[in-house]
Amino acid sequence: MSKTDGKWFSHDNNTLADPKIVCLEAQYGFEGSGRFWRLMETIHTQEGYKYSLTQKVAYASLAMTLRMSIEELRQFLHYLIDETELIQTDGEYIWNDSMLRRMEYWDKRKEVLSERGKKGAATTNAKKAAQANLEVGTSAEQADDFSTNKTKQNETKPNNTNNTIVVDDTFLRNNKGTANTTNHTVFTLSELRDRCADDVEFCTTYTQLKKIPFDKLYAWLNAFNKWLVYTADTQKDESAYRKHFRNWFHQRTNWQHENPETYNPVADQSFSKQPQRAIPLEMPRKTAQQALAEREAAEREFINQSKAM
Repeated sequence: MSKTDGKWFSHDNNTLADPKIVCLEAQYGFEGSGRFWRLMETIHTQEGYKYSLTQKVAYASLAMTLRMSIEELRQFLHYLIDETELIQTDGEYIWNDSMLRRMEYWDKRKEVLSERGKKGAATTNAKKAAQANLEVGTSAEQADDFSTNKTKQNETKPNNTNNTIVVDDTFLRNNKGTANTTNHTVFTLSELRDRCADDVEFCTTYTQLKKIPFDKLYAWLNAFNKWLVYTADTQKDESAYRKHFRNWFHQRTNWQHENPETYNPVADQSFSKQPQRAIPLEMPRKTAQQALAEREAAEREFINQSKAM
């Protein structure tokens, strides 16, 4: 009769209206319903939520728990099993069908939660291990770089013969600006589109929150690339691309009724931004000879006007 780790069990809150409980109280009074619930608590602590009657002390132990004699206990169990069917038995165990159904649900739920917890812990531990390996690798790399630069400093360090302090900042100059530097790699628009489509976290924002099918999200990324080409804004790193797409799509208030595959950036009225020209127009420039000739002509005209006066 080993105990389980269950601390509680659920039951209906309207048992006072249950005909079986009413009959029990009519036969045994309030003591009868109290002993029934004490019996239910005892059964709940048993392995498999069943109380074994085959052990030598089974009746004596249960009689003491319910504050009854062994004979009174036998009569009480007979009433619960045969008259009211509040308790079920197979001759070896006694149990309550309602409790078994309820505890089966909670045991399965506990297994699911336990499995989720194990998976979450495994993911967290894997991330911590990967971060630790990255930090160890980075530290070793920095140590190698420092050792290399230190050797170079010693090889190129001038002789200090006049007791002056010589400061060699070779290491600082060589490594200036390397910390906390963001990698702004520039990809093509097609590569940026595919990188976003392969990112589960990026896609989830739109497929779950905005309920956009993945194929339509991919089509919207294509439409966004058309807009970038139209506005001559094709040089982007991944972070800027994602932020620009989010803002561009957010301003499309009628996207549910639009077809991204037929998107035309020329007719796009969602933005106040005017498209940039891919090839700016330039005013024709004068050559040096033309500018010199015009200047000499202006001087001659000025001299002639002065003589005429």
